[in-house]
Amino acid sequence: MNGEVKGPEGGHRQNVVSIFSSGRCSVSVWGAMTKEGLGPLVRIRGPFTTAAYCDVLQHVFLPYVLDGPFEDGIYFLQHDRSPIH
Repeated sequence: MNGEVKGPEGGHRQNVVSIFSSGRCSVSVWGAMTKEGLGPLVRIRGPFTTAAYCDVLQHVFLPYVLDGPFEDGIYFLQHDRSPIH
């Protein structure tokens, strides 16, 4: 059964919620946001590998933070726990 377990008694059938997806389409994007507003949004074509992530950092992120809305030059990079990072 394809599903997500909810609650402390997750092994019981009444506590399992089935989640299905068609698998037809997905769009990978990388984006930036700040307290000043939205930054660049980049569509990732193909698999988002470590090399693709480094390319986005070099060609999108670094130019944005160096020339962007950070007058004092201070910013924080926060990312999810994807294994490519």
